[in-house]
Amino acid sequence: MSRRRPATAVLASLGCYSPATGGRGRGVTIARLAPDRIDLLAVIDAPSPSFLAWAPDGHVVYAAHETSTGSVGAYRYGRNRLTPLGDVPSEGARPCHVVVHPSGRFLACANYGGGTFTTIQIRDDGTLGPTTGVIAHHGTGPDPTRQNLPHPHQVAFTPDGDTALLTDISLDTVSVHPVDALARRIAPQPRQVLRLPRGSGPRHLARLADGTLVMVHELDATVSVLRWSEGRLMIQATRHPTTADGGPGAWPSEITPFGPDRFLIGNRRTGSLSIHRLALARDGLTQEREIPIPPANVRHLAVVDGTAYVALQDTDMIAAIDLGTGRTTATAATGSPACVAPRPITGHA
Repeated sequence: MSRRRPATAVLASLGCYSPATGGRGRGVTIARLAPDRIDLLAVIDAPSPSFLAWAPDGHVVYAAHETSTGSVGAYRYGRNRLTPLGDVPSEGARPCHVVVHPSGRFLACANYGGGTFTTIQIRDDGTLGPTTGVIAHHGTGPDPTRQNLPHPHQVAFTPDGDTALLTDISLDTVSVHPVDALARRIAPQPRQVLRLPRGSGPRHLARLADGTLVMVHELDATVSVLRWSEGRLMIQATRHPTTADGGPGAWPSEITPFGPDRFLIGNRRTGSLSIHRLALARDGLTQEREIPIPPANVRHLAVVDGTAYVALQDTDMIAAIDLGTGRTTATAATGSPACVAPRPITGHA
């Protein structure tokens, strides 16, 4: 008789919106996530740490504090505790995304309200050093409400760390920049600016196993497929809806790989997860399934071994959802969750 495989548990940091920006969360939380149980282990107060990124060795987590002044904080993890290592300015208002370069020697943040992308040195002890570069965007898009100013939303590094991709919801662009690893910064001049459909609002992109990039557009609720060709980023397919009804009001949030050729999208306004498969033999993509989670605001998610751990911002909950059955298998209450960041598995304690 075969034995049932035990549930996989992972440690993760959880971000949130705090009272500093009208939310109900406290700060950065450490949680143990498993399909059948979610345990909140520790929390440290912080002003709206809405997005988190771990150092490659899993010893320090960095937070984008999405406030009007804007800052990035560092927190050392050990024995289910977080110790603050200090904050530095993000050089722009409302930083909404942070990512650590593969080298671990600097990070980048996208300042949604400030129109800038900033790189910041990471010292050998994990603390944050000086700003090493600021890239300012200028311009507007066709949507007078959401695209009236530049709105940077993500920085994504290629696996080799040589290139950075910068998304801007307002400008409908992905800018491709070289990385100056010695100076610990993103080079200020892009070598390419990929223009996406006007008014689409490119928010986040994810890399599939074969190197294909999939981009979710917040404003028109669609997905694009992007590929590299002779060193340039090209559009393979575009305008595939994120939800079954194809409406523009879904407000998709995060996109993350799920298996070699599938990916998962969280839809904020419709309260759902949608699973898509890359199928270039057809017209680019096919939607396999949509899992409703009404009436929740799906702000962010992470996938571990077939389970999605979802930050449900408006219902103050982290939920574990089996992507095979669509069932919610575990929940934990936490105020205004905004990010789920699993700790890297590197053999550490």
